[in-house]
Amino acid sequence: MTLWLDIAEWRGPVLHHKGTIAEYKYVVVHTADGTYEGTIAWQKNKESDNSSHFIVDFDGTIAQVNDTTNRSGAQIKGNPFAIAIENAGDERTPLTPQQIEANAKILAKAHLVHGIPLQLTGKVGTPGLGHHSMGAESGVKWGHAACPGDIIKAQKADILARAKELVHGPAFVAAPAPRPTLEADMIYQVTGVPQGATDVAGAVVPENGQCLATPAGPFNLSGNEFFSLPDAAQHVRIKMSWERLQVLCNALK
Repeated sequence: MTLWLDIAEWRGPVLHHKGTIAEYKYVVVHTADGTYEGTIAWQKNKESDNSSHFIVDFDGTIAQVNDTTNRSGAQIKGNPFAIAIENAGDERTPLTPQQIEANAKILAKAHLVHGIPLQLTGKVGTPGLGHHSMGAESGVKWGHAACPGDIIKAQKADILARAKELVHGPAFVAAPAPRPTLEADMIYQVTGVPQGATDVAGAVVPENGQCLATPAGPFNLSGNEFFSLPDAAQHVRIKMSWERLQVLCNALK
């Protein structure tokens, strides 16, 4: 999994995505119609059928919840071509200056990593910085004809201008694309471990134990194994419930 840890905190993985991006054409701005933490929780809820790549809080905090090689569940027929950003708030509330900055960072990185052009678009078929309702406005099934609303649509120009400054301005030095860190490389600190639960090697896993996810099930790390992991993965610690880790292991099969 490719993590953009230079601009975002990892809060995934979310449940609802299918397949990989076919062609990178758009960064799509959404409004979450909710809060930052609420949107993260909803995208991880089994009852939800929605997911994005990034979620942005009012203070500019960015959560990455999906690998940018994966399709999101945010734009229906637009999913094979788009990186999706959900912004805390609703269509009646403008993006804060911090959210504009955060969206610009995502757009700049998407341009540098995936080649999405630094230009505005309001039409399906024209690549660039788009918005959710441009699907309906183009007669294409993208869902939610009122998202993100006219107020936020008018702020796209500010996002684009700032992204151009980040890419081309003298104060910005683009970080190289990070080494892909696989879900199987990450170290998961597990909670809610049933008493006597064991890993694939038969070792008892303690509460707050540190495990790897493998297709055969969790593998408890006792010490020496840490040093065999890739350098980029050794600092990654993600808190996850035992039940959720089992789901992840099954997904790796």
